[in-house]
Formats: sequence, structure tokens, C-alpha cells
Amino acid sequence: MRLRMPFERLSSLGQWILFAVSFVLTVVLSAVLSVLGRPLQQEACPQGIVSLELAGKTARVREILEAWGQEGRALARKHILLDYLYLVCYSITIALGCALVAQKLAPQSGSMATVGGILVWAQFGAAVLDAVENYAMLRVLDGPQGAFWPAVARGCAAPKFAIVVLGLLYVVLGFLWWLLTPKG
Repeated sequence: MRLRMPFERLSSLGQWILFAVSFVLTVVLSAVLSVLGRPLQQEACPQGIVSLELAGKTARVREILEAWGQEGRALARKHILLDYLYLVCYSITIALGCALVAQKLAPQSGSMATVGGILVWAQFGAAVLDAVENYAMLRVLDGPQGAFWPAVARGCAAPKFAIVVLGLLYVVLGFLWWLLTPKG
């Protein structure tokens, strides 16, 4: 039984156009989030918003929020809200990248194409994890919530990052494999 891809109803041209549009939006939003998040990078939280994502413990969250102050918290809230758009764009970009590479690899390696198909769907799982993580961080910014919301944010962030990295590695390495493998 073949794993169905979410983009297979689009023509090849349609897939490439959607990939190009989502890629450009992802790059633009990456730049905007990077600039927006720069003031959040401080000694107490050198990774900015990522420090909050991975904090996990109430004491660590308190340390980060104290370093940011009210202005930093407001900026973090804007960052998180914009990340909801970003998670849609990057998940589509990486998922389509995986799908396009899987299509290229299918004639050479059915198993590599299957891995790509799994990673296509996994990117949407990463987006769901990112959305839950964002919600948890918004609850943290709203005030003391105990250990629950920081743990939820961290519990979602770690697998999200792993899935995204695996998808990106698949796209890059799969494309290189396709380029370097003799055809025919």
C-alpha cells in the first residue's frame, strides 16, 4: 500500500509554484522573526524566544521573563503570534521539499521515497507541535501557571525541532543523492 502525499493532486508545476511561494514567505518570515527576536537575546536567555521554548521549568521561565521585563514580554507575544503564520509556511515548504525529492528518488529507491513520504506528513505534525508550544508560551506570558505550561512548551519544542531538522536533512541529502546517482 502506497503512502499518499498531500500535494499529489497538484500538477508538477503547481507543486513547484507552491514550493517557491512558501519558500519565499518562509525566508521573509525567518528574517522578520530574527530581527524582531534580537532584543529577546540577553545574557539570561542567549537564544531569545528559543530559550523560553526550551526552559521547561518554572524557575527558568521566571528568570527569562524577569530579564525581558514588560517590553520584552510584549515583544515575545508579538513574536509568538507571528510564529503562527511562520509555522504554516515552513511546514508547507519543508513538506513540499520532501515530496519533490521523494518523487525524484522513487525510481531509484522506493524505500527512500517512502521515508520522504513519512517526513512529508511529519512536517504537519511539527506544525501542530509548534502551535501547541506557542499556545503554552502565551499562557506562560499571561502569568504564573505553575510547571504545566513550561513543560508543555518544552515537550513540544524538542520533537518539533527534530522533525524539522530531519525533513531539511532529507531534502538536502536526498537531492544530492538524486543528483549524484547515475540515471538509467
